[in-house]
Amino acid sequence: MRREVVGYSGHSFQLPLPAGQGTGLGRSLKMPAKPERSSVPLYVAALGPRSVESAAAYADGWLPFLYSPEGAARVWGGPLAAGAAERPEGLAPLEVVAGGMVAVGEDVKGMLDFARPMFALYIGGMSARGRNVYNDLACRYGYEAEAKEIQDLYLDGMKEVEAKVPLELLEQVNLVGPASYVKERIEAFRESGVTDLQVSPAGDDPAGYSPDTFRRAPREHSRPAAGEPAHRRPRRASEASWARPVRQAVPMAPVRSR
Repeated sequence: MRREVVGYSGHSFQLPLPAGQGTGLGRSLKMPAKPERSSVPLYVAALGPRSVESAAAYADGWLPFLYSPEGAARVWGGPLAAGAAERPEGLAPLEVVAGGMVAVGEDVKGMLDFARPMFALYIGGMSARGRNVYNDLACRYGYEAEAKEIQDLYLDGMKEVEAKVPLELLEQVNLVGPASYVKERIEAFRESGVTDLQVSPAGDDPAGYSPDTFRRAPREHSRPAAGEPAHRRPRRASEASWARPVRQAVPMAPVRSR
């Protein structure tokens, strides 16, 4: 993608073929098109400490699931710091992409119930006891008793499991409430380290939310090192994530769609 001549010499493949092999017409090529960027940004979905540390060390972005601004530092602060200490000098700061359902209005708290099936599934039904990273995450957020009860009920096939998902956890992970409250939650996400807000709008007109709800001053990044690839340089202020949120326009329904 940097439009350099492509060649490779491995155990099984050699490109182009060495002299004396094949037709003798093989030669190194370069991409004729001119890509928008010099390489593909790498975003890693990780939750475990070692995986998060690795992402903070080498990835362009991190995609945490069920992200709680209030619990993020306690759960991932150490791994993120350790990974950042190993991050190459020429690599732009790690982008953190997180968010949840968003519903703006004076009487929309009931929308949080639509998220209960998904939370119950991940906390209770993903893998066996002792092997569920989402259950571990809920425990590390401080919901040990609730996480255990949800898992026990879910694995035992009990139907009332969704009601056991703590309302407080649903409120932390999602952005649901009056506009002033949603703006406060956006600020909480930003202060916790989130650089790109990814949300699933819900409501009668999910695409109609005002951009002013999401707009924030751009995050300052350090200047790129000399020779740093263009895609890893900080974006211009006009392109900052907080000025143009990433939104998944997927209306919420009783069955979670992500």
